[in-house]
Amino acid sequence: MFQLWINDEVPDGGVIAFVLRDVLHALGPEALDWIWIVSGVGAEGEKITATGNGAADLQALERSGAEVSGSHLAEIANRTDQVIWGEFRAFRDNQRESPWVRIIAFDSSWYEVWCEDETTLTRVRSAFNDTTLTTPPIS
Repeated sequence: MFQLWINDEVPDGGVIAFVLRDVLHALGPEALDWIWIVSGVGAEGEKITATGNGAADLQALERSGAEVSGSHLAEIANRTDQVIWGEFRAFRDNQRESPWVRIIAFDSSWYEVWCEDETTLTRVRSAFNDTTLTTPPIS
């Protein structure tokens, strides 16, 4: 699986210069058709934390474990100012074994985007200035 770190910061601001809606938009219009699950960042033991009018909706989705359409997630992201901690897993074509895309917001410091498809990550990478792409190890 390929991993992309997005680190764009506001010049001299020390804060990231993008939000969840920017990452969703960079994935392309097909992301609106995917099924998404919202959660905290399990590896870090953090519940989803966000600010803005959409924060309560993201927290409710985490608590319920409910699936949400990409278009509905995008609508919530448009009302969310910042995701401090959160994980967003996308599934395509009713495939629930493993996510097609994972987006992780990490402590308001950076986002990680994971995907099996390098072309998808290249599209996301082109939307941001400061990124690092890692490739899977050769087996």
